[in-house]
Amino acid sequence: MNKRLIYILSGILLGFYGCDVIDEPERVIETDELHFTNKVVLLEDFTGYKCLNCPTAAEESARLEEWFDGHLIVVSIHAGNYANTSGTAWQTDFRTEAGETYNEYFRPDGYPSAMTDRKSFNGTLTNSNISTWASQAVARLAEVSPVSILLTPSTAGADPSLSVEVIAQSSMPDDTYLQVWLIEDNIVAPQLMPDNSINYTYTHRHVFRAAVNGTWGESLTDLPGTENHRKGTYNYSLPSDWKPEDCSWIAFVYKGGSKEILQSATTDLIP
Repeated sequence: MNKRLIYILSGILLGFYGCDVIDEPERVIETDELHFTNKVVLLEDFTGYKCLNCPTAAEESARLEEWFDGHLIVVSIHAGNYANTSGTAWQTDFRTEAGETYNEYFRPDGYPSAMTDRKSFNGTLTNSNISTWASQAVARLAEVSPVSILLTPSTAGADPSLSVEVIAQSSMPDDTYLQVWLIEDNIVAPQLMPDNSINYTYTHRHVFRAAVNGTWGESLTDLPGTENHRKGTYNYSLPSDWKPEDCSWIAFVYKGGSKEILQSATTDLIP
């Protein structure tokens, strides 16, 4: 395996990768192998195109997505005042009804702000400290998920569809839900930059587009199947201005009470 550059952002990384302690200025190490469980982490980034620091957060989440090699899924949720349309520059509307509901429910501690599997760290659920997103992801990746999610996309018929299979690998909480989302990548639209300039050709990544099976998904007990194996099929009619080749399905299973995410999966819209 090729060597990878990994930021040392907290002590948990040292235990996870088995590396020697290094001085504070040397915050990058090389490792020959990344050790993963079956866990796939979902990073939800609350953002907006009028947010000065959001491009920095987008760069960091893209780096983490690459580093964790398929074990991290990033979603950018445009919501709140920084996502409002206004004037002539801010006419692309990335807001969604579901995204605004999540923004109101989880109440980000700033913009940008991220949730890592909707898991509380140090007593807080959302986290505007970009430099700690990696360590939180690593903490979750060290765990073993009690569930597997298998996704099978299809373009049969007029609209894209997705088959989702949820398979319990071990004992799961009784109150669990399946959520299915659609995101779109590589959308060119204005973005306020850290130097207070406007980049009119900025590429927005991982943009949350739709909650396919409702804002909070559906109880796994409502899906057909056995106690350990559930299956559902989902369809969505894409608006004409969405690019199917840049769209992806995301599915995740979460606890109904705390909203903590147990497992996530993603696949391209077009197989």
